[in-house]
Amino acid sequence: MAKSVFLSYSSKYVERAYEIAGVLQKEGFTVLFDKFFLQPGRLWRPQTLESVGKCEIFIFLISPEALKSVNCVEEYNEAVSLGKQFVVCKIFSVKDYPEQIGKHEIVDFTGGDIYKGDPYQRLLRTLYQEDDEIYKLVSPSDLMPLERQPTAYERALIFVEELIPIVKMKTSIHSIDWEMENYFIRLFTLLGVIRDDTVLTVQIQHIANYLDEKNYNEALRVCDEASLRVQTLMGKA
Repeated sequence: MAKSVFLSYSSKYVERAYEIAGVLQKEGFTVLFDKFFLQPGRLWRPQTLESVGKCEIFIFLISPEALKSVNCVEEYNEAVSLGKQFVVCKIFSVKDYPEQIGKHEIVDFTGGDIYKGDPYQRLLRTLYQEDDEIYKLVSPSDLMPLERQPTAYERALIFVEELIPIVKMKTSIHSIDWEMENYFIRLFTLLGVIRDDTVLTVQIQHIANYLDEKNYNEALRVCDEASLRVQTLMGKA
């Protein structure tokens, strides 16, 4: 029975991911590659994590972009939590590997390790496990979840999350001064980063308008709504 493999990669290197997926398909593997399995009309992220759960072997196509990617890190951590076997393939030069990955043998597709032979053959030998030790798959017990730095979007949400309670506190005591104006300048600047969420933008605008009208009760109410919205965007609600 053909093994099922999941490919996790940065979209910047989709062409290389396509190449690897094509080779594995020709070899008879069931390849869970997002360009193959995503179904129209369904949310793409749940489909992706569902496919991680279905795979027998998780192939991480590592690159600097993949290590910073919210989606790649989430896929990697999901595979670790589910106890999947791992193969790590380097498709672009990486200077500093995370400790969780750097201690394992890596299949090098960058051309930087010519002495180890054709990377496609090395990958296939690993997946077939023709050699017990040299090409042994990484055990999930040897892996730990990856951590990453927050993106600019996430940092903006964190700052908004911190500012709204301050605005609410000053509103509750009717302390509407130059400092409050500075808070709103910062909020609207941050909303420029969170530009895809019109709900939060409108809520902050309403708070500012209610404060101009000295309608403090409504301003406080919308502060609570904005806080809940931020929590939702951060995945806490």
